[in-house]
Amino acid sequence: MGFFDFWRKKDVQPTASVEEQIPATPAADVDASRKKAAKPTKKPASKKRESKPKADPGPDPLQLAVDKIATRPEGEYILYDQAANHFPRRILELGIDDGERIKTLLQFGVLVVDPSELLYVGLDWFEDRKPQQRPGLTYSQATKMLADLGVKSKLQPGDPLTSFLPIANSLTAKKVDWIMISSEIRPKVMRQLWSLFPRILKPETRFFLEKNGEYRLISPEEVERIARKAEILNRQ
Repeated sequence: MGFFDFWRKKDVQPTASVEEQIPATPAADVDASRKKAAKPTKKPASKKRESKPKADPGPDPLQLAVDKIATRPEGEYILYDQAANHFPRRILELGIDDGERIKTLLQFGVLVVDPSELLYVGLDWFEDRKPQQRPGLTYSQATKMLADLGVKSKLQPGDPLTSFLPIANSLTAKKVDWIMISSEIRPKVMRQLWSLFPRILKPETRFFLEKNGEYRLISPEEVERIARKAEILNRQ
């Protein structure tokens, strides 16, 4: 006997003999009484306990970061491809522009690397940007953006030619994993900066140079070669 059979049997009302309790009842009424008595009483259905709906965890941060990368210019895709293979811990950027490029990179980076391991060093004109330059951030806006991401940062305002030397000195010991150079750094200024780059590079450092809106990966060996050539030109 199953569990539900047990409850159905318990709810059936016992039936007395017709001869003892209802001697004057006609046979047809007796049959009707038997059928009525034999019908089990329905047990009230128990109310199911309503389960509380699970809280919505919200959008997946990693998926949001990937979606943001998909909206960036194609000329930057090499940066995100390289970052997906191995995210850099120490990043140097000359020319932050509107900050969306590095923000997109770091939004992905803080999900795959411990934010405490990251250091971002950025050089930009900030408030001194000229009208003919790309739209940019103020110094306070850049500081807040990086603080919101939870990334340690060093920002150096001013013309890159004058602001890079003290930064280069501080990076010589531990060196950097990535360097990104905006095309807003004029060739004349770059010629004077090239000789400073080799001292902060490691063999595995990724060096990205933007030209016509597209970033190109340059090997440390090529950086060394260009630096030597630039040094010769600077002496003339």
